[in-house]
Amino acid sequence: MKVFDRYLLSGFLRIFIVTLSLLSFILILFDTFSNLDRYLQYSSTLGQILWSSLLYVPEAVVFAFPPSALFASTFLLSTLHANNEMIILKNSGFSFVRIILPLLLTGLILSALQFSLNESLVVSSKNAKQEYMEELLSVDYSQDSKDVTLYSEDRLNVMHAKRYLSKEKQLNAVTLFRFDDEGELLFRLDSSSAQYNDPSWIFRQAVIYTIKEDHVDVKRLDKIVLDDILIPITVFENRTNEISTLPLDSALSYVEAVRKSGSSEYFSVASQTYDRIFRNFSPFILLLISCSTVFPWKKNILLLSIITSISIAVIYYVLLLAGSILSSQQVIKPLYGSAGPLVLLALISSLSLALQKN
Repeated sequence: MKVFDRYLLSGFLRIFIVTLSLLSFILILFDTFSNLDRYLQYSSTLGQILWSSLLYVPEAVVFAFPPSALFASTFLLSTLHANNEMIILKNSGFSFVRIILPLLLTGLILSALQFSLNESLVVSSKNAKQEYMEELLSVDYSQDSKDVTLYSEDRLNVMHAKRYLSKEKQLNAVTLFRFDDEGELLFRLDSSSAQYNDPSWIFRQAVIYTIKEDHVDVKRLDKIVLDDILIPITVFENRTNEISTLPLDSALSYVEAVRKSGSSEYFSVASQTYDRIFRNFSPFILLLISCSTVFPWKKNILLLSIITSISIAVIYYVLLLAGSILSSQQVIKPLYGSAGPLVLLALISSLSLALQKN
């Protein structure tokens, strides 16, 4: 590694670590004070409050990664301009792309590190805090749902449940429609409750209506077991608010199961899952934007760097939010809503860098 690379990276990392520490501390304070009224309501001790805040630390640190990298890059490059170091480097044969290359490579490393921390430490700490808050403050994280209609993977069964009880793993007020390969209705089954015992569904207090040539045959059964309904119990669960706490492979499997079942929740859970994956590229994308929008300030570098970083961060996260909303509202595909803004900003920043003079 050349002297310049060590000089640039050491300056970047010093600013990044300080900014990361400050932003993480602010986020932890915000989380603590946002729950302060509930802590007081349930007479929580200082130790319990501190433990709850400690469980939030991994999530706060990862969330602070992208803006910290953005500010560190903006402030460092602005300082090089202010001290005329950029002129010296260019006169020494360094192109601007060569100057920022170590920062871009660092951005890729930070993105990989963020992904690793997010999928290992953050997910486990989120689950731990959720369980702790549920116990401490009686916060309800129930997966109950109601009025859910799904169809099986083979499209031969349509099931409606008035209520899903997550603790009992039970459906209440269930209606099942069975069709043949030609799309003709074979029978309708009404049941007071149903439970899933992989791979079978157990229906209790069932009434089966079968269409005959000139009449409808009605049969009443205390219990009936059907093992050819390709609808797993997990797709009835309301996981919209906790998809981020599932392991990534489980989240992707759940999204695929929801897609196959035709649930209206697909776009929402798919959008959240893809956001979880692609937003790990935020440190790299924000560093790329920062490097392509360097301003040669001579005075008030710190203040102007803060203002610029906030402006870039606001535009960046607004675009991400817009993509997420459009995909959740089924305007665009979830993959496009999550990856589209990142690709667009990366292309614009790359074009800006290509147009800059060496």
